Amino acid sequence: MQNLFDAVARWWRGWKAARADMASLDRCGADETERMAHDIGVSAPELRALAGKWPDSADLLNRRLAGLALDPTTIRRA
Repeated sequence: MQNLFDAVARWWRGWKAARADMASLDRCGADETERMAHDIGVSAPELRALAGKWPDSADLLNRRLAGLALDPTTIRRA
């Protein structure tokens, strides 16, 4: 029973994190979202899909940035 509770708790935390990520992206506005997507080489819908995935989906974004030889720290500062 504990394993089921743990699985549901992980799912809930992941869902809440995904909703928070989507809300953050929505606050940026369409133009800024489009610019960010362009900067990392994806479309705005792809960026939204990445933001809406589970918390570990950031790993995919980090791999994409590395593949494009972009530094996440530099992007954050910009």
